[in-house]
This record gives sequence, structure tokens and C-alpha cells, in this order.
Amino acid sequence: MNLSQSKPERQAVHLEMQAKLKSSDNKPIQS
Repeated sequence: MNLSQSKPERQAVHLEMQAKLKSSDNKPIQS
């Protein structure tokens, strides 16, 4: 069972996290 299929928002969050990590490469942000 794929939770991603059940929760599409989860995928969106994952993509956002990846984008954040990519941005972190250029300018690291401390949370």
C-alpha cells in the first residue's frame, strides 16, 4: 500500500522539502 497515493498532500510536502534542500545548497537557512 502506498501512503503517497492515499495522501497526495504528502507528495507535495515532499517536493517542497526537496526544493527547500536545493535552496539550502545556495543559501542555507537555519530554522
